[in-house]
Parts: sequence; structure tokens; C-alpha cells
Amino acid sequence: MASFYEFEFSSADAGETEQFLSDRYGRVALTGRLDRIGMRLAGDERFQLASVRFDGEHTAAAETDAFVVASATSRSGWEEARDSGDMGDQPVLFRPGTPFTSFTVNTERRSVNLEAAALQRTARLLYGRDDLMVVFDGPHPVTPQAGASWLRVLGLVLAYRDTGVLGNELIRSSAFRLLSVSALEVFRLDGDRAALRASAERRQRIYRSAVEFFREYASLPITIEDAAEAIGASVSELVEAFHALHPEQCSPTLYLRSVRLGAAFADLRAAAPTTGVTVAQVAQRWGFPSARQFASLFLDRYGVNPERILDRED
Repeated sequence: MASFYEFEFSSADAGETEQFLSDRYGRVALTGRLDRIGMRLAGDERFQLASVRFDGEHTAAAETDAFVVASATSRSGWEEARDSGDMGDQPVLFRPGTPFTSFTVNTERRSVNLEAAALQRTARLLYGRDDLMVVFDGPHPVTPQAGASWLRVLGLVLAYRDTGVLGNELIRSSAFRLLSVSALEVFRLDGDRAALRASAERRQRIYRSAVEFFREYASLPITIEDAAEAIGASVSELVEAFHALHPEQCSPTLYLRSVRLGAAFADLRAAAPTTGVTVAQVAQRWGFPSARQFASLFLDRYGVNPERILDRED
């Protein structure tokens, strides 16, 4: 489980600020007049959200350890080799090991740090290539529309932070995946983009089709092999699709069991006390041979013993 953190940093000391930024991002050198910086940071080992208020006029020469997508609410220029732009116009991607310079005058900036190994893992799962190395061929979004889509995604994740739900591991994992996939699609990933997109679309199609198959036929004695055959995929492709796309990265087998648990819950809720229906009967109906194991799984999922559902007083 990735450990969540959230804290604020504020300083009017340029040296202290420079040290703090270097510790968090990599090499950072400040010049000019920095009156005050105020930062709010939240994240875990995979990603970090940062909202920053810069008061004053200064220049930062930096080289990051992670992939950093930055944007600003007002003019905030940047330069990287022969490229340049303004974070107030569209987001920019700063890449590990690539020096850049940013220029700030009384600006509010929002950035997302994506840890390099975590982003690469997401890319390999998304595109189905175990040898894929994440290399972007530039700092600009592929189109202005793509840049706007990044800002919408960022706004959604910042809302998670502001409402306090980012501390939830499941929500935070979904947020990381949303940001990672968006970065991979919004910026110019090196390689055959059409082939990568086709691979990602196939994996998404396999996942969606398998989810529909499991939900429709959960009452029948189906297996993950049946699902793979029905949707025209291999078992390994099916497993990889669930690992890549399910919010909890569960296996197809666990997903099918979850669907059947949900159906059993509905049956228990619908059963009239006078019919004599037992937990063991419902468990067997949905493919759980052991009433004890079913009760344990049910309690873990719903926080209540299945007998309590049957014995309820309407």
C-alpha cells in the first residue's frame, strides 16, 4: 500500500525554498526576487500534487527526477533547449534529466509529479508491451485540445484532494492511473502512436467485454476460459486487461467472485423469511461450495454476516 501524505510549506527565504524544492524535485537553482512561496502538497510514492503561490519575480533553473506536468493560472514562461512556452496558455511536460528554466511573476502554479518507474509500469500495462520505455519527444501537448483535457483531469483530482477523499487508497490509486494515462495520451510519446493506441484500445475492449460477460452469465458455471473464448482473447490477455484497467487491479477470477457475491447479497435481501431459504442454499446457487467460506467472504465484503441479512425484520 502506498503511503499517503499531505502538508504545506511556506517561506520568505530564497535559500530555504531552493533547498526544499531541490529535495522534492531534483536540482533547482533560484535567482531574482522571491518574496514568498506557499505550497500545498499531497500524494504518495507514485505521484504528487502541488499547488504553489509565488510572490515576487524570479527564475528557476531545474532538472527533475520525475515527470512533471505543470500549468499556471496566469503567465508563467518556460524554456527547454529550443522549446519554450507559457504554462498559463497550456500545460508543459518536464522530463527527468532534461534541464529547463521557468520564469515566475506573482503566479499560482499547479503541478503533478509522476514517478518515472510508476509511469512506465502503467504504460506497459496500458499498451501491452513489457519492453516499452517511456520516452516523450517533446514538452508540448499533442494538440491544444489535449492540453485542455489534461486541465480537466487535473481539476477532477484536485477536487479529490480538496474534499479530503484522496487519503483513501482506492480513490488515490484511481487518481494516479487517471493522471498517468492522461499524461501518456496528452503528450508526445515516442514511438508508433497508432500502434500503441490500437494496443490500448484492444485491451480496453477485452476488459469491457469481459465485465459484461461475467455480469450476464454469473449464474452459469462459467470460467475465465469461457470468458476469454467468448470475447476472442487469450486467458493471458484477459488477466492482463483486468490487471491494467480494474480500479483494484484484481484478477478476472476475483472479479467473477465479486459479481456472484453481489448477486448472493441481492438474493438474501429478497428472500422472505417464510420460504425457509438458507445461507448455504444461496451460497451454492452462486457457486460457493462452503457456507463457512461464503460467510467469511461476505463479511469481508459487506461487513455483516449473511445470516443477519436473512434474519432481518422488515
